[in-house]
Amino acid sequence: MGDSVNQVFEGVRMFLARQSKKMTLRELAGITGISYSYLNRIEKHQIKPTQDMIKTITKTLDLSFVSRPDTDKTFREEQFPSLYNFNMYGEYEQARSLYQTLKENESYFINSPVFLQYYLIMATTIVHTRTDYERMDAFQKTCELLIDYMSDFERELTFVNRIVHNILKGRMRAVKEETTTLLQTMKDEHLRARIHYISGMLKANDYRYYNEALTHYDKAKSIFETYMNYDRLNRTETMQQIIYLYQYQFETFEKSLEKTRNYAQTHARVNLFHLTKINEARYMILREKYSECATILDEFYMAEGSYYFYKIYAYFKVGRNMEALEILSSMKHHQNAFISHMESVGLDTIAYLLTHEENETEALKPLRRFCNTAHENYDFLMIQLATELLTGRLIKQRRYKEAHAYAQKFLRVLYTMVR
Repeated sequence: MGDSVNQVFEGVRMFLARQSKKMTLRELAGITGISYSYLNRIEKHQIKPTQDMIKTITKTLDLSFVSRPDTDKTFREEQFPSLYNFNMYGEYEQARSLYQTLKENESYFINSPVFLQYYLIMATTIVHTRTDYERMDAFQKTCELLIDYMSDFERELTFVNRIVHNILKGRMRAVKEETTTLLQTMKDEHLRARIHYISGMLKANDYRYYNEALTHYDKAKSIFETYMNYDRLNRTETMQQIIYLYQYQFETFEKSLEKTRNYAQTHARVNLFHLTKINEARYMILREKYSECATILDEFYMAEGSYYFYKIYAYFKVGRNMEALEILSSMKHHQNAFISHMESVGLDTIAYLLTHEENETEALKPLRRFCNTAHENYDFLMIQLATELLTGRLIKQRRYKEAHAYAQKFLRVLYTMVR
């Protein structure tokens, strides 16, 4: 078979093929007649198999190790860098499109010398686009099986993917533990910046830790700036803007918003521009400018929970009830994909208010649930919205003592934030 076979025979591919057949090394040894210890060393790249061994192993595992250098070269020099850059710079729609093209050649890549990079970048693409939950699990498990064969960067990127994967699955306890560990061990600075970004997100979800969140964001921005990754730098700044907004630092917020919006327009970063518009809508809600909020959100579309929640709430406040109900109805079957539990509770509450205006007593049940859920999740704007809706209903029913209690609870949150 010649030396060319040896050049493309890699133990890691033998390992993956064996795993796909659910075959142990001892079972493979029994079928091939090659000793367990020898197969173990072949799989770990400690020794090279003879040509006869290669023939026996490939026949047993139904593998072909014929090289396709032109395809390898195209993937390694063109497609893989494109996928990598799309993911690192947040261009997930382009990554998804290229991923679909490569998916057609998946049976080839599993036997290609570059298949490891393929699996790794596919995991990254699927995690970020949230398009295929079953394959997300499968790719993540495959990457973890291949940890021993990866470079330091590939191994660390796999860990980062697992963190994002766990966030999407709602495993927040595991995320907190993993981010803490990775910040102590991470070698690649660019990936370290992403971990700081994620750590900032985790802290920013709780208004009691906004200062710690800002520290993480500042570290992430410093690294992104060093690497001249201005897309990530500005995306991180949009997260900081939320904290500035909730701490009523409106002047700082406006300057930061203008900066990121100008960058997004100049460099045609659509997703980033939409994030700035969402933040602007938050700002309008806090300033009780509901018509302006509705106008801003009418200008673009974004498949994010906050977009839908704020749009429906703004419509509700300006009396565009039928339009709000139409949005609620059309998005109901998508709810689990991109809306948090808290936003879901809020949407259900507003839906109830829109359809049961005449029943004041029954309306208090979803309102209390929304208010309690918002407090449990430490989301300031949701707490403010829920308190506003609930106290308004309570005052209508002349239940002043209860309304005062919820107002006091909100004031304690506000004091904690701005002190």
